[in-house]
Amino acid sequence: MYKQVVIVGIRRSGPIGAGDASDKHMLKQLVEIGKGDKDALASLEEFVDQPYMIPVASNDEPMFRAAIADVEELRQDVTHSPVFSTVEKMMGSTSSHASLSTPLLPFRRTHMATLMAAGALNSAVGIGDNRHLVVGVTKKTIESVIDENDPTKEIRTEVYKTAIRLYSADGRITELE
Repeated sequence: MYKQVVIVGIRRSGPIGAGDASDKHMLKQLVEIGKGDKDALASLEEFVDQPYMIPVASNDEPMFRAAIADVEELRQDVTHSPVFSTVEKMMGSTSSHASLSTPLLPFRRTHMATLMAAGALNSAVGIGDNRHLVVGVTKKTIESVIDENDPTKEIRTEVYKTAIRLYSADGRITELE
């Protein structure tokens, strides 16, 4: 029905061809299966008397280390671990390195509002008592509506709303949507 085959095996240490004739026969059979030849794939009933023996693991490398944790050794392991740089690459904000170039045409009001809401123009604005901080935010809201014809049917819609928050020096917070 799905035309899928799962092959379980052990990875070879060397290329096929250096082995005996059964290796070459197996390679030929796998290629035929890959091309869609149904007769090349043996049925599971043919292998009932041939159980698969799981080989003994030959890896001497320990998977777990049981010991009492030494604080100094743990501190060294943590400082030399690449996990922090990996997480920084994956999760680090690239917006702090981004800069806006001079536009070809002057921004219109809607452009400025979009840039502010996206957080690209976060900064302090104004002079003296009129000085305030402008921060753009985007909030995700989920709107839920129950269908009138079918009360068991609920429609949820994710809506992203952008807003601009103004933080005044006197502690007032004004949100513009």
